[in-house]
Amino acid sequence: MSVTLKDIAERAGVSISTVSRVINNDKNKPASKETAQKIWKLVREMGYVPNYHAKRLKANNASRPNLDKTIGCILASPKDTFKDQFFSQIMMGIQGEATLHGYNLGYTFSYFEDKSALFQYITSSDVDGYLLLGRINEDLFNFIKNNIKNLVYVGLNRIGRDIDEVICDAYEATSCAVEYLISLGHTKIGYIGEIPELGDYKVINEHRFRAFKNTLAKHNISLDENYIKNITLSSKEGYNAMTEIIKGGNLPSAIFCGNDITAIGVMKAIHKSGLKIPKDISVIGLDNIEVSEYFRPSLTTVHVPKEELGRFAVKLLIDRINGGHEINTLIKLPFKLIERESCDISRNL
Repeated sequence: MSVTLKDIAERAGVSISTVSRVINNDKNKPASKETAQKIWKLVREMGYVPNYHAKRLKANNASRPNLDKTIGCILASPKDTFKDQFFSQIMMGIQGEATLHGYNLGYTFSYFEDKSALFQYITSSDVDGYLLLGRINEDLFNFIKNNIKNLVYVGLNRIGRDIDEVICDAYEATSCAVEYLISLGHTKIGYIGEIPELGDYKVINEHRFRAFKNTLAKHNISLDENYIKNITLSSKEGYNAMTEIIKGGNLPSAIFCGNDITAIGVMKAIHKSGLKIPKDISVIGLDNIEVSEYFRPSLTTVHVPKEELGRFAVKLLIDRINGGHEINTLIKLPFKLIERESCDISRNL
């Protein structure tokens, strides 16, 4: 049985009208901050889903068939991962395609910046559809899926749930990068990136480390834990992780980095130690942000079509909004290995 305003009001110890004002963001007679927080907590726990579709039908009669069309974005990754060029380029594609089709990109929320605001907005706003970006855990995914009808995930790592997805497959791209290092004779290969099973935020869509392990195993190459670092993808954490590996003394001949931003931090640590890239250590990234071509030495990486990811995601979302498809659809865009200066044949042959 569906949860009602009355159910929430009884649990919160307030009137139904107070619950309604909070959920509908009524600023004329706002509830106290403490009351609002209590109500939004119960909304999440009890799984209340407002019937905004019915409200919309009531508000829009035949003489007003066209309203502004709006899509929103939910940024799910932890910490400060959305300032890098990868996500900004996806957002550029989203903005351009949304404008082309007459949609407003009205709302962008980061779950880790303000959880209560995200939950409040999802359950109280009349948006046509949402794009979901970033790494997400089971609880947050279930909340979003249960409260949003038109939803498309866009990114690298497939969620693999009951949802439309537009991806450039990170598992396959990682395998491609590691295969390339192996083709150069490297067998002492390190990994600096996210490892879901070691983190506090148990993501369901992070597959790079699994691809790394499986590719090594395919070639009967052992996994050396001295070369493995679980980090949140950033230059700073890449730098710190590589510094720890170097201090350990037993160096890999090559490092796979979860993305280019991380690789840049790794390369800085190698330079600072007095080692040479790629003579002493080869480095490869993933995503091909613009700066990777101009870093010295230029970074070998796997190109991901970032703006195209955003554009295809908007197209798929609009098709879903307009009833163009009902079955869940997976669109996979191709990646491409970009050979530059940061990788060379292994000297440990």
